[in-house]
Amino acid sequence: MIFRLADSLVAISHGNLRFIQQFTRKKISVIYRGFNLSLVLREKKDKPNQILIGFVGRLVKLKGVDLLIEAFARVAKQFPAWQVEIWGGESRREYTRELEKLIRRYGLAERVFLKGVTTHVEEVLSAGDLFVFPSAYEGFGLAPAEAMSKGLPVIAYRSCAAVNELVRDGVTGLLCEDGVEPLAAAMKKLMSDRALRVQMGGAARESMRQYAPDRIWSAWENLINEAVAGRARRE
Repeated sequence: MIFRLADSLVAISHGNLRFIQQFTRKKISVIYRGFNLSLVLREKKDKPNQILIGFVGRLVKLKGVDLLIEAFARVAKQFPAWQVEIWGGESRREYTRELEKLIRRYGLAERVFLKGVTTHVEEVLSAGDLFVFPSAYEGFGLAPAEAMSKGLPVIAYRSCAAVNELVRDGVTGLLCEDGVEPLAAAMKKLMSDRALRVQMGGAARESMRQYAPDRIWSAWENLINEAVAGRARRE
C-alpha cells in the first residue's frame, strides 16, 4: 500500500534498492546516509602490546560474530599483541552463550572481549586498528561506514549487500569470499602489514567525503523538488 501512495521511493544503498524492487515497479532513487568528517581524528598512541580489531553491531547470527571469533582463532597465535573487542547488545541470550563457548574453546578469554553496549562509538572506533564486519546482509552498513570515517580499514564479505558498496577491495579495505578461512586470510594480510593498514585507513576516511551532509541534502532537495513538480503536473 505504501508503495502505491508514495510520490517517490528512496533506497539507502543499491543492495537495498534491489530488495525494494521485489515489491514495486516504481522508480527508486538511491540516496546514501550522510557523514560529518569535520571532527579531527584522534592520534593513535603507539600500543605495541595491544593492537585492536573492532566490531560494532547487534549480537545476532546475521552479523557473523561467531565467524569473526573463529577466524581470529586461526591467526591468534601468530599475532600475540592483537585483541578483539566486540561491542553490541545481545538479541538472543542463546547466541551470546554460543559466542562465550567459542571464546573458551579456543582459549581466547584474554584476547577476545564481549564488551556490551556503548554510547561512545566514536571513542571505541578511534581506539581500534582494524574493523572486521562479517555480516551477511546490510541495508546500508552504518557500523563499517562509521569505522571508515574514523580512518579504519574494513574487512567484510564480498557478498554482503551495501557493505560491498562502501568498501573498495584493496583500496579502503578487503572484501573476501564467504567462510571462516577466507576471512582469516584477509585478517592475516592486514594484521601483518601496519603500513598497508594505515594506507587503507586513510583511503577509507577520504572515501567517506562522498557522503558529506551537503551532498546528501542536495540529493534530497532535488528529489523533493522533482516529486512536488510531478504532483503539480498530475493535478
